[in-house]
Amino acid sequence: MPEFLLNPRRLQSFHFLLPLVALLALPAAAQETSPPDASPEATGFAVGARLSYGHPRGDARMDIPMAGRIDGVIAPQVDLSYFFTPNLAVELQGQYGVGRYSSLCTDEDCRGGVLRLGVGFSYHFPAATLWSPWVGAGVGYERLRTTSESHVGKSVVTESGLELLNLQAGLDLVLSDRVRVGPYFSGAVGMYFWSALRLNGQDIFSGSVEETTLHFWFQPGVRLQVRL
Repeated sequence: MPEFLLNPRRLQSFHFLLPLVALLALPAAAQETSPPDASPEATGFAVGARLSYGHPRGDARMDIPMAGRIDGVIAPQVDLSYFFTPNLAVELQGQYGVGRYSSLCTDEDCRGGVLRLGVGFSYHFPAATLWSPWVGAGVGYERLRTTSESHVGKSVVTESGLELLNLQAGLDLVLSDRVRVGPYFSGAVGMYFWSALRLNGQDIFSGSVEETTLHFWFQPGVRLQVRL
């Protein structure tokens, strides 16, 4: 053993270093014992608002194309979500798209829109950077109603059915732990099962569609989501 360690007087000359060594050891000890940082995201409710443009494809009924009924819709939407985990959520969605028509049909002659109500799930990937991608899928109810006026009078055609599948994908800019905004795209496939026609206020036809067929909606847009 070194001679200076056996000499009490020499040991006392180093006693002033002990508090300094203890202070230097505190940060390392705290780092070893402290728990890892929790994710800033949490479970709970979230609300969202969207604005998109919907473009139809396919037939509303057999040999009656969607484009002949409506060219497209400007579609605001609201969402209510509940996050079971910081990344997985169930969603209720409501949308009403205001109809847009071809140049052959003016706003005074043609009006209408598309009502959509749905439920689905979404998965939000952990945000490693300022951008966070997400995907979603769901089902729902859809109603297309158009009103037109001509020399025979005013007619209202309503078709309603199911949205069999709705797929969505988006890329959110993470503004804060609770606020995100970004572009998204959705594609949906549906089928109308019921149809009704009113002419000048009189019910002409109401019942099930005999020859059903698939139609599609493609909607690019932007979404704002706030976690409560």
